[in-house]
Amino acid sequence: MERFQSKNAPGTQANFYDLPLPVLIQSGGEYNIHKFQVDSSAEKLQEEAIYINVCGKYCDMASMASRTLIVNPTDEQKKAYLLALEAHDLLIREL
Repeated sequence: MERFQSKNAPGTQANFYDLPLPVLIQSGGEYNIHKFQVDSSAEKLQEEAIYINVCGKYCDMASMASRTLIVNPTDEQKKAYLLALEAHDLLIREL
């Protein structure tokens, strides 16, 4: 934590940082993303898709970020991603 703090958050106190949930990394087609107390799989990462979930807390503020990384996507997956990105951009503009 101190290395992160010195580069990214000078002036903050490391004893206020917390990881309230374990970092979750899964792949291989069997994902358990709706339960926060699930451990990462001990199996090697598969290249089709990798799911990552991280939760961090500072004082009383918490934030969670989840990402699904698609490795070597098919053309159909690329088109679906671009469509989702267009919808996201449109939603942000309209807000």
